[in-house]
Amino acid sequence: MVKRVVWVRSVVVPVVVVVVSLLAAVGVVAAPSSPVFGDIDQARHGSIIIHKHERQNGTNALAQPDGSASIPSAGIGGVEFTVYPVAGLDMSNPRTWDMVAGWSAPGFVDDSNAAGVRLGTVPDQHGLDVAGKKHVVTDASGVAVVSGLPVGLYVVAETKRPANVVDIAQPFIVSIPFPDTGKTQGWLYEVNVYPKNGVGSIDKTISKQTGLGLGAVVVFPVTVTVPTIAENASFSYYIIHDPMDARLTGTGVQSVQVDGVDVPARYYHTSVTGSTVDVGFTQEGLGWLKTQAGKSVVVTFTGVVSSLGVDGVIANTAFLYSNTQTSADPPVTPPLVPPANPPSTPPESGRVHENWGNVVVSKIDAG
Repeated sequence: MVKRVVWVRSVVVPVVVVVVSLLAAVGVVAAPSSPVFGDIDQARHGSIIIHKHERQNGTNALAQPDGSASIPSAGIGGVEFTVYPVAGLDMSNPRTWDMVAGWSAPGFVDDSNAAGVRLGTVPDQHGLDVAGKKHVVTDASGVAVVSGLPVGLYVVAETKRPANVVDIAQPFIVSIPFPDTGKTQGWLYEVNVYPKNGVGSIDKTISKQTGLGLGAVVVFPVTVTVPTIAENASFSYYIIHDPMDARLTGTGVQSVQVDGVDVPARYYHTSVTGSTVDVGFTQEGLGWLKTQAGKSVVVTFTGVVSSLGVDGVIANTAFLYSNTQTSADPPVTPPLVPPANPPSTPPESGRVHENWGNVVVSKIDAG
């Protein structure tokens, strides 16, 4: 993903155009070479309107910075963004706009490291105004508005996400105002941006039971939907985790399939600890997963009923652990079991139950 500041000169005041690759669902919004919009109102405040939608497969709709475009993918609610002003910039000075040309957003920003982030080159570097940050959370339609922003540059970072969001949006830089060479042909003080996320899902069912009693094999198919992620991103890990009931022994994996075809064994690794089974994808498998966006991976877990307990009810829930990184190449040695501290709570499948019960035989005297 390219995040850059592009120099543009107007008739009256030199200005910077921050070309945010997230302003469009695909590619970048082309910067005009010579907009004639007049002077920038340094006293005016603006807003950043964030539209958070699922990443789409195939041809994406072009999002408009004036907010006029309709995005066909579903909005995502509950995503927190933090907007950090870039500190120490005199935006009324034309030399400032020259200085910030070519700046790039950091690869990762949140409150844990924002104070140490520096933009620009030595010796003229600028940090983030952490005290002036603003947090917003997207509503059910995926929209969040950060208002009351003076003319300047802002780093926008996704800082919290729901469990089903696996592809976190990368930080980007936005300018207030933004030169719109499209419909409005003027400076936009209300700037619409469209960071995208990949959304994964996991679902668990139980196959019809063919065996009865102790020693019977229970089959649990788990289906995960592979999300679409950014072109310059890769999965850093992708793990289907099934902590099966302790009354099931000999737990394992019967098959891993996509479209009814077995996934090559070198693409994943199966780990069994007690009754818990993990299917973690290898480096080669993570690269392959990226090409399977929108498809369903079906992992069929199995276990042998060794005891019934008091009520004979055996419940089971599976979890999907996944994350992405800003690199086209997956890690050489990705985690194959769930990390101790994942960045968000992993999505879980529906809970399924096997009701075995005990047969009670009562003997009654005749007569």
